[in-house]
Amino acid sequence: MISLSTSRSQQQHYIPKFLLKHFCDESGYLWAVSRESPKPFRKRPSDLFHVRNLYSNRDPDRGQSVQSLSHDHERTLAEIEGRVAPVIMRISENVRTNQWPFQSPEDEILFKRFFLSMARRTPDSQLRMLDSKEGEMLFHDQALALSNQGLFERMEWDAVESMRIGELKKLSRGRKVYASVATGDSPVARREEQRFCEESGLCFLRSCSKTQSFLIGSHGIGIIQWPDGQQTGFLPLASDLCVMPTESPDEISICTLNNQSDELVRDMNKSSTAISRMIAGNSKSLVGSYVKLLGS
Repeated sequence: MISLSTSRSQQQHYIPKFLLKHFCDESGYLWAVSRESPKPFRKRPSDLFHVRNLYSNRDPDRGQSVQSLSHDHERTLAEIEGRVAPVIMRISENVRTNQWPFQSPEDEILFKRFFLSMARRTPDSQLRMLDSKEGEMLFHDQALALSNQGLFERMEWDAVESMRIGELKKLSRGRKVYASVATGDSPVARREEQRFCEESGLCFLRSCSKTQSFLIGSHGIGIIQWPDGQQTGFLPLASDLCVMPTESPDEISICTLNNQSDELVRDMNKSSTAISRMIAGNSKSLVGSYVKLLGS
């Protein structure tokens, strides 16, 4: 588990460091590009995909100093990461040797919870969520919960109650509603998590390509659209691995991709890039080939 100090501000990762390490080159570095820095640059995982105090809430009873920040949400995320990191290591080893991915049903549930958390914890994904009715409901539900705790003024409560999306976005930025959404700390989020864990299966994809690797984007979850118009979310787990949910709750499958599947890996990378402001991977040429597709 990550140790956090409440006496100073924090650089908090929205893409976990343990996951970023799975996309590094042989020297332990990531190659990255962003809309602000379109020329490929090389950084350690600790230096990318973070925002100062992203998940920290200010305690209104303790003033405006750094010491007034509460890191409870960051601790919650760190606890999940600490538990799921070794699970993902075991999954990676098992999938690469075509073995059953999970050691126990508890590991499967924990992994599904982490997958869902990655869909709602990044700044890019939360902006995308607010453009959908389901996302509005999630933010609205969390804002109501925080209002009941006395964290909002009357004017802001009216904005929440009327659910005006512009005001809701403003409120989310100003009062860190997104920190609570990131941890799934609301009835709507908990119901969504339970439904996802009970009703979704998982398909693990392993790429054996010598020319294409998976990259990781600042959106976290990628979203690919198939020829029939259907969309599927997926989470890259390593340069050679990713996972996507299926509609069959009892299905846990492994699909090995050969060199003939390079186009699929490219399409998945393109879809991740299109909804991300930053991407990272294991080579300069890899991230450089997608820079023109970065989202706004």
